[in-house]
Amino acid sequence: MVAISGTGLITLQTHFVQLDEQQALRTHAWYLAQEKLDDLAHFQWLESSVQNANDFKSIANNKGGQLPAGQILHPVSVSTSVNFQRNWQVTDVYFVDTTGNGQPDNWQTGSQLSTAQQTLVTAVQAKQVVVQVSWTDNKGKLNTVTAEGVIAPILAARAGVALNPYVARVPAIGISPTGN
Repeated sequence: MVAISGTGLITLQTHFVQLDEQQALRTHAWYLAQEKLDDLAHFQWLESSVQNANDFKSIANNKGGQLPAGQILHPVSVSTSVNFQRNWQVTDVYFVDTTGNGQPDNWQTGSQLSTAQQTLVTAVQAKQVVVQVSWTDNKGKLNTVTAEGVIAPILAARAGVALNPYVARVPAIGISPTGN
């Protein structure tokens, strides 16, 4: 009886160790996906004529930012590593009038734009990014995590002003609390 329960505990412990390893790999994959979204969002210029520049306009499928697409080798132990594969897809999106009242009201991709909308749109207004990180676990099962984000054409250095335009102190008006 003791031998059976001891074997059961060892089996249960092995199962928990494997679950812990799988969770650690999944967490690292999420980190790699978020790292790429952050990398793309911190471009240096809106547009550049330099090849492979870190600019908003150059963000495209598996292009843009400092971190490359492809394999990332992650050590799990001294003798074991896991190969992660990181790729991303980018869709240019535009905020346009879809109701005909002259007011933009909906995000659409370039292929969804009507001919009239295409003549009004002068620049990409945001980029929708889907980052996928995949890896094969020790049982040979393919795993994937997906992170999505939208990148606006606002330089990171100016994002604080875009998010909080009222950082300047409001001037005091010369009125006393008593009304005098």
